[in-house]
Amino acid sequence: MSVKKVKIKGFKLFGSVAKETGKDSLGKPADVSKVDIKTTIANNIITIQRTKMRMAGFRPRFEGQVSFNGDLNLHFRLGLPPLGIFGIPMTITGTQANPKVHLGNGKKQDELKEEADTSDQ
Repeated sequence: MSVKKVKIKGFKLFGSVAKETGKDSLGKPADVSKVDIKTTIANNIITIQRTKMRMAGFRPRFEGQVSFNGDLNLHFRLGLPPLGIFGIPMTITGTQANPKVHLGNGKKQDELKEEADTSDQ
């Protein structure tokens, strides 16, 4: 998936990162352009390859997994201005509705497991 020019507003993941790191500008609407997100989908899990972007003066980088049920297992690095050379590593777990941000590399999280689709029941 590629985006040429979009505005990110109200994205809970970036709001949680902003709150945890004290970088409030990440939680505000921001323009993002020229981002290529390479993914694969298998067993109801979306695997995201390392993706870099620029927004609100920062250079976020992320990779990991997201399930169709909304579970998160992402490794995230917030590259600090001006060039993003120095950054804050973190792991993001929880769900899309309630992301949990853990500062530092921490221990490697287990991969997400496929869950049965219960929408037809």
